[in-house]
Amino acid sequence: MGYSNAVSSINSSKIWVSDGAFNKLIDDETLRIIILVQYCTISTIINICGIASNIVNIIVFIKQGFKEAMNISLVGLALSDLFSLFFLQWENICFSPMLQEADVPFFSLEVQYLSGGWPRMCCLRITAWITAYITFEKCLCIAVPLKVRLILTPKRTFIIIICIYLIIMAAVSPIYYTTRLVYKFFPSRNRTQLGIGFTEDRVSIDGVLFITNNVFLPVTAFVTVAVCTFILTFKLNRKAKWREVSTTKTEHMSIKEKQLMKMVILISAFFIGCFSPNAIVFFWMAKEPEFNIAGKYENIFIAVFDYCFLLESLNAALNTVIYYKMSSKYRQIFRGMFCGQHKKPAGQSDQERQNVK
Repeated sequence: MGYSNAVSSINSSKIWVSDGAFNKLIDDETLRIIILVQYCTISTIINICGIASNIVNIIVFIKQGFKEAMNISLVGLALSDLFSLFFLQWENICFSPMLQEADVPFFSLEVQYLSGGWPRMCCLRITAWITAYITFEKCLCIAVPLKVRLILTPKRTFIIIICIYLIIMAAVSPIYYTTRLVYKFFPSRNRTQLGIGFTEDRVSIDGVLFITNNVFLPVTAFVTVAVCTFILTFKLNRKAKWREVSTTKTEHMSIKEKQLMKMVILISAFFIGCFSPNAIVFFWMAKEPEFNIAGKYENIFIAVFDYCFLLESLNAALNTVIYYKMSSKYRQIFRGMFCGQHKKPAGQSDQERQNVK
């Protein structure tokens, strides 16, 4: 869950206050600069660009229509990325030292825990499972190429995507029973502000939530994506060698499938690359008890998760580049929207015009 979900255990008077008892690897002033540069500047720019690009993605896929099941999956993926960027931007605002020092009626680090941290984590899990479904679907295309279109119809794909959303949201929802927004007194600020409060049975319920949302759901999705991506890459390379001795006609008949597999591999590989550091950090947290928001290494913990958040932003923001590079249909509609180009570019073959995303 990261820094945003660890805020429940913090001592609010400790944030931005140096404690000589801790041998911090990053001092408070350095941490403040890191947050101002990464959260408030770099991450904000990426988020704004990502929000715009995902809105464009949704429009383009809707214009393409939903006769292809893949378009439904990609719309679901774009929606989860869009919402994750909205929530991450809200977290960036809440983490800003300027907001924490401002005269506002809420303590931003605690309020964002429920209003930004958990919703963003929910969207990330949805993104992971839709990516896993897309890669698994392409593996089925290899295993049972003649039956996959009958098995995973657009209607069934739509139902599967909806189920992914509902199941992940249901897995996250108990946190809003154990943790709630309440007005409470903050001694360090000598005032009453809106923060978070907990129910008495929170420990037992949150233990199950941690295993479900931080272990089972992300690890299962990550392994599925990794295994399916490996299979797709292996099969694609194998087919490429086979095509060297195949007829030209057979090769042209396979261009559509080849381009689609390449695009899915790129999406999956980018997902793996952006989320691997996050998984490593969680293993580090399990090994080092002091590596948390209130421990000896709190500042480096915040700085590391700041870096992880940047990678999450990039994963959600840059799929547009992959779609544009790999899909002639996407390029055609995109150029029609922004460049007024509705006709195929000169020199484009009829077969390229038929390629899917």
